[in-house]
Amino acid sequence: MAMGTFRLVVREHERIPIVVARMNDERALLPQEVAAMLRACRATDNAPFTVGHQSVKFNQQCGVIQAKSVCVEILPKVAEDDSFDRGLLLHMLACAAGFKIDCLGASKLRLQEHTTLQVLVQWFCTELSAQCHAGMLREYVSCSEELPTIRGRWRPDLDFRRGHRDPAKLSCEFDELVADNRYNRALKAALHSARALAAGSAPLIRQVDLLLGWFVDVADCHVSAADAAILPRNRLVARYERALRMAEWFLARRAPDLSQGEASGFAMLFDMNRLFQACLGRLLHRCLPQGLRLQEEGPRYHLSLDHAGERRFQMKPDFCIVAEGKVVAIIDAKWKRLTPDASNGTWGVQQADMYQLHAYATAYECPKVALWYPAYRHTENRAQRPIFQFLTAGTTPANAEVAIDWIDLFQALPGPNWAHAMIDDLASCLGRMGIDAMV
Repeated sequence: MAMGTFRLVVREHERIPIVVARMNDERALLPQEVAAMLRACRATDNAPFTVGHQSVKFNQQCGVIQAKSVCVEILPKVAEDDSFDRGLLLHMLACAAGFKIDCLGASKLRLQEHTTLQVLVQWFCTELSAQCHAGMLREYVSCSEELPTIRGRWRPDLDFRRGHRDPAKLSCEFDELVADNRYNRALKAALHSARALAAGSAPLIRQVDLLLGWFVDVADCHVSAADAAILPRNRLVARYERALRMAEWFLARRAPDLSQGEASGFAMLFDMNRLFQACLGRLLHRCLPQGLRLQEEGPRYHLSLDHAGERRFQMKPDFCIVAEGKVVAIIDAKWKRLTPDASNGTWGVQQADMYQLHAYATAYECPKVALWYPAYRHTENRAQRPIFQFLTAGTTPANAEVAIDWIDLFQALPGPNWAHAMIDDLASCLGRMGIDAMV
């Protein structure tokens, strides 16, 4: 991080005041800093905050916004301990992306000392360094040269057209295994982006510079995240899969004015609702026994027909558990906070979510539906899980009910123990729905 940059750590949904002049250690933003943050977020789908009257309100996106004069780190509001919440976000990212998470030890990534962005840069460097030491990724490319001896395929037609310019050389076409290929160009572009974002951390810059030395024979070119995402994946590049996926993170969130080693605009943000859903989906696949199948965001039914007989208002539950072609359970993941002591007895479950689950139970003829939330301090010691039974009306299945449950995120960190503990917790949640899980 550059010298003189104001660093602020906030939580999702937190409100931060906007002030004309900031006092020492005041948790506030200047108007010019807010403007710089908005510019940095131009490359993202949606800004992670809304600007109100003399304040900024963050939403449920977490990550980092870095501009010329300000760096704002947005963490999940779980334990409200910076190191823990930063580690939790990284564990969820690794789990959702299918990465091994045994490298996410606090001692290795120093979660207390670094911001999320710096940790991601270090994580990327560690992964890429391991693969480079195992051997640079090389790819066959087609080459055409005039050589003194035949190599590959001789092209006498080209020699004839060339005439007697140099009769001692032959026109040849051949394939050569080179490091200057489309994969390494994407990785090098991501390294340049990472170096700009590591400004202010000399050890991180040294790490990136050492890696750039491996890519000295690779051409510098502009590569977008979309370009990196469509690169063909095969067994020859399989071990580089994690590094290429991380490269997409750095290539996707660059503002147009990120250049010359200065991070003048960058935003790497993750929607926590989608991240929570993706994380649960990865782990649920490992819980279900033979005979049960997990289908994510499907099967997709419709609620109605219009006047022309066309189906409208498509439904896509987060998770459907299917047995012999029939949906036997439906689960929706909600990155929201429950309120066990709510005076109206609803536990803070939103009415719109209940309408949604009622529609699922009716349309899919499935009496077992559930809402799963992340656990927080006020739910982790409660043994009771509320169940709301639907009042039977029309075609609503008999004894249909919504099971409210929460997933314990306060698991053993770091390493694979986190995933194992999460799987055990998911198995318990399935068991409370009457589904025997495999652990």
